[in-house]
Amino acid sequence: TLCRISISPDSCVRQTETIYERWGGRMLLIARFVPGLSTIAPPLAGAMRLPLVSFLAYSAGGALIWIVVSLGIGMVFQAQIVLAGEYLARFGTLALAGIACAFIAFLGFKYWERRRFYKTLRMARITVDELHVLISAGADPVILDVRSAASRQMDGRSIPGARPVDIAAPEAQLRGVPKASEIVVYCSCPSEASAARVARLLMDHGFQRVRPLAGGIDAWETAGHELEIDITVDRAPAASSEASGDASAPAAAARGAIGDRAA
Repeated sequence: TLCRISISPDSCVRQTETIYERWGGRMLLIARFVPGLSTIAPPLAGAMRLPLVSFLAYSAGGALIWIVVSLGIGMVFQAQIVLAGEYLARFGTLALAGIACAFIAFLGFKYWERRRFYKTLRMARITVDELHVLISAGADPVILDVRSAASRQMDGRSIPGARPVDIAAPEAQLRGVPKASEIVVYCSCPSEASAARVARLLMDHGFQRVRPLAGGIDAWETAGHELEIDITVDRAPAASSEASGDASAPAAAARGAIGDRAA
């Protein structure tokens, strides 16, 4: 549900991957305090092959912190909590209606924000077959892989010649590249949201011919085009990736197929 109402469907998964890249298994200590993170963190830890002993230690530590903080808040703000309960009891249905209206207003705002976001991302996309023709013709387009480092670590697939880039500063990988160069951006997220966001950012930096790849790397593989596969990647079971949210589920089955093929 959190992924569906987010501006970008892959954002909650990407944010969790970013936290894991920075903190590793220690993110389990604070996962219960962050909406969405508590759901995605355990399967991501499994997908990243966190040792069982470390997982149990961090998970138990996170549970202990959650209990202490929750009980501590209850003890410190006991009077205020009792007062709030009395107000709710006094106003009854009216209070519940107010909470429901606030929640509906929040969902409406998120829906409007998401529609506005996708409206700004409407731009010409390049199909996988068109990109394949460009490569075969020797056009040598600049291909950017904007998946997170964690995603690339779990999924060893890449389009031949692709450059991994940081979604926050993709222009750093394009120093010396002429502004008129053909640039193709791909990800493994629904609706190419991350790729389109990076394409828009590059256009703002003066690059003239930037297009997201329709369908991303999954469409490229489905079309039967050549892939570079990092056989050193320790690929996670599909079930673990599917548990990490709608945004990563399509890639999970592909990873399993690639693992069989590489073997």
